[in-house]
Amino acid sequence: AAKQIMVQPKEEKDDRTIYHLSLKARGCECRMYLADPDNEKSECIVLTGSILSSSETPSYPEGYKSPRQEVIQKFCEQTTKGLQLKADYNFSSINMAATICSGMSINARTAWKDENDKTIKEMFEDIKITKI
Repeated sequence: AAKQIMVQPKEEKDDRTIYHLSLKARGCECRMYLADPDNEKSECIVLTGSILSSSETPSYPEGYKSPRQEVIQKFCEQTTKGLQLKADYNFSSINMAATICSGMSINARTAWKDENDKTIKEMFEDIKITKI
């Protein structure tokens, strides 16, 4: 009998919310979680196997070019799917992660979405409303 491999999403681990950044036109398909799930300004960890856009837009922010090249050179490998992250990578913010992964200037609060396509912005607005 053929072995069936089940890949479980990492949500089960510590009950983390996994967010995805999916930009088909840019060839970007990344997954991450927040280091501090209650703080949208915390560091975030982009997961192994995430696919980074292989190019940068003409308006790509100058300050992100060098960090992006470093991530690509040291932590990615070219696969048939694209530039694939070889290990979990810790970014200082969701904005840094989204900009480096997508190769473009992007609003990270609306670009990263959970499994129900709810944005980080919406998630944290809901949390604020709930806490009142």
